[in-house]
This record gives sequence, structure tokens and C-alpha cells, in this order.
Amino acid sequence: MSARSTHPRSLVALILMTLIGGLLLAAPTSAQAAKAKAPKVYCKGFSSCEKKGFSTRGYRAVHQRQHWGAVAGHNCTNYAAYRLTSRGRVTDRAATIGSASEWGITLPKAGIAVRHRKPKVGDIAWWSYHRKSVRRSHVAYVERVYKDGSVLVSEDNYKGTFYYTRYYKGHRLFPSSFLRVKKSSGSPIGHVTRATTKDRLVRVESWHSQADNPSGAVGVVSFGGPRGAAGTVQVRTSRAVLGTWWAARSFPADAMPKIAYVYALNTPGTRGGDSLLGTVAIAPH
Repeated sequence: MSARSTHPRSLVALILMTLIGGLLLAAPTSAQAAKAKAPKVYCKGFSSCEKKGFSTRGYRAVHQRQHWGAVAGHNCTNYAAYRLTSRGRVTDRAATIGSASEWGITLPKAGIAVRHRKPKVGDIAWWSYHRKSVRRSHVAYVERVYKDGSVLVSEDNYKGTFYYTRYYKGHRLFPSSFLRVKKSSGSPIGHVTRATTKDRLVRVESWHSQADNPSGAVGVVSFGGPRGAAGTVQVRTSRAVLGTWWAARSFPADAMPKIAYVYALNTPGTRGGDSLLGTVAIAPH
């Protein structure tokens, strides 16, 4: 029996139909898409995670200390701040961190992080969403990214303890976005807040921080002109709360300065150099 010939156009049509049919069979239905995997908890608690081979990255020993001014103990922002500043990593801190809900807003606004949707190891996973009219937000550290788009994170304060959890893309609990936090040059950063006068007392306030020194930078206010200029008065700042510093000095009525230059000094032996944070005019009282 002889083989039946096939017209070239019929052959092309047959191939196209076969390919399209295969795609239709492979494409997930809406019902399948709705069944994204729920998060998978790999371990819970410091001891359990360590026994299973999931490192706490040293946080177990220091979780009762504050990092970036966050609440100490089992707290997601305290853990994320620790991971961003531990083991030699140098990262600048935003002036306002606040709760987890603010991280995805304040860090990009300060130029410290870039928010995106394609995670990499070392990113901060950020959740910002509403549920039953109660805002629930969270931050965690990305440990691994899988080929299917899911992410393994280490996290704290989820139901009051430490976890390793895998979150699957498409599920409602997948992170809202990811924060890629930039490395720091090591130089202090900050800004001048205000200058006030009362009688003959001049007070200058600023905010400054230094990534490679947990104690922060030392500030100097130069009243009357740039640091080192003739006739200027140099006053070191004293820290108040969370990186807010102030310097105060009384002046004779006929020698009140008109301007103040505010500097943050780099810690000797660390990366970077001194920073001029800005100037501020001093209004007469």
C-alpha cells in the first residue's frame, strides 16, 4: 500500500493545530491559578531551626538588644535591621523607620533602598496589606529564591518567635514587594532639623547616623561659619533619641551668630569621611 501524500499547506496547518492544542492543555485554568500553595513553615523557634540546620545568623544571642532603634526581642523590624547591619554589612539607616508598614515607603524615599518585585538573596521582603480593616505589615530577610518564584525567608515576630518560611508566588500571603538595600560608603549621613534661640541661648538640632558604627557619628556645630574659619565657635552635639542630636551655646547679645554649619564626623579607623550635613540660619530672638 502506498503512502498518502500530504499537501504542504495541510502539513503546516496540522503542525499549528498540534502546537495550539498542546498549549491549551498546558495552560493553567483560573481555578488552578487560584490554588497557589500556602506558605510552608520549615522550622519554628531558635532551637528548632538550629537543630534542623537553619541558622539564626547570630540573632539568637542579640535579639534582646535594639537594632536601628526597633523594639527589642521577637520583632520583625529588629531582626531585619540586625541582618542589614551584621556580619560586616554596611547599610545606612533612614531617619524614620517606624513600624514594618513604613519600611517600603521610608527606605526608598531616603534613597537607601529600591523597591521591586524580583527578589534576590539579601533583599528585605515587605508585606503591606489590609485585612478586616486592620493593617498587618511585616518584613523578613530573603535567604533563597527558587525557580518557581517562591522565596525562603528567615523572619521573627510571626506569632511571637523565629521562623524559616517559604512563600509561594500567587498566594495572598506572598510579599507585597522587596527592598534592595544599598551598601553605604561608611560616611555619616543626616540632615539639619532646626535652630532655635531663647534669650541668648542658641540650640541647633540635627539627625545623623553612621552605618559602620553602632554608636553613631559624633556631630559638630560650627557657629558663625564653616569649621575652622576664624572667629567661629565649635560645639559637639549630644544625642537625644534615635539619632537626633543637638548642640547649644550661649552668646553675648552683640555676638550672636547668624548661621550654623552642621557636620557629622566619621569614626576614626572606619570607612568614609566627615560629612557637612547642611547649614541653618539663626533667627534673632
